[in-house]
Amino acid sequence: DLDPTLPAHLLLVVHGVGAKPDILLMNLLKIRNAINMVRKTKLNQLRAPIIIKMIDWKSALALEAKEKIEKITLKSNKRQRIVLNEVPTDLLFYLTEDHAVSIINEVASQANFYHDQLSDKFPGLKVSILAHSLGSVICYDLLTGNKKKQFPDRIKEINFPIEDMFIIGSPLGLFVSLTPMEFNLLDKSGLVKGFYNIFHPNDLVAYRIEPLISSYPELDPSEVPYMKNDGFKSHTKKKFHEKLKELQGAFDSALIASLTRYDYVLQEGLIENMFETIGILGGHWGYWESTDLFYFIMKKLHSKDDGPPVPSHL
Repeated sequence: DLDPTLPAHLLLVVHGVGAKPDILLMNLLKIRNAINMVRKTKLNQLRAPIIIKMIDWKSALALEAKEKIEKITLKSNKRQRIVLNEVPTDLLFYLTEDHAVSIINEVASQANFYHDQLSDKFPGLKVSILAHSLGSVICYDLLTGNKKKQFPDRIKEINFPIEDMFIIGSPLGLFVSLTPMEFNLLDKSGLVKGFYNIFHPNDLVAYRIEPLISSYPELDPSEVPYMKNDGFKSHTKKKFHEKLKELQGAFDSALIASLTRYDYVLQEGLIENMFETIGILGGHWGYWESTDLFYFIMKKLHSKDDGPPVPSHL
């Protein structure tokens, strides 16, 4: 059902903390299934070819360091401790100079490899990034050149332009708030065409970025449309219209319409809406099978004109 006359899209997926090869494969299959579900629902729409490639930056972490961590881990509750080790360990690795350089270089190398491998086969190939959790911080540092400023002779670069940057379940807002660096809007800086921060309302790892923008009005995040009716789920309609009425009373509607929105919230499912604990448990790890998320992403990929992509200045 794809249209080979449309430009193909390469979606580079950059994982967050705690990901292992089997988890990456499972997430890849979930993404493909979600995209296929969207296409089945939206017949004769969104027909550009999309190639999905997972970037495994964790492979760059030193085996020696991993073995040391395994040696110092207590033997009791071993399975739970292995899982818990993954999250803080990945974060600490990225906060360590040598490992941060290795991780960013691994992302750049794999991205360049996939682009070079596919660009001859798909002329006019457009490339976007989908980054989850810590992966969004890694990609932000890569695109803005933050780490390159610190280590100019050690950091590799992406050698092709990026169309869109989608970050999901992202702590980027927290990272930026805790550092002296100025927040850099990737689209306004010409590094990408579109920059989207998407999160589940109960994701405890996700943070907003619109409040970091100088003189930006205080607005609730924009709602990601429900895929089936391109609008809102029945149990969220009333809440949404109440919010909209409040906003129109506080701001000029034309001003709101003219704004570039960056923060987008997924609508909760009925069960999540009724039982908050369920939403919290699935909030950070449930993005990969969200048809609403991939409907949003696919619409953004298909909405670009046929002109040349914005240079990434890398």
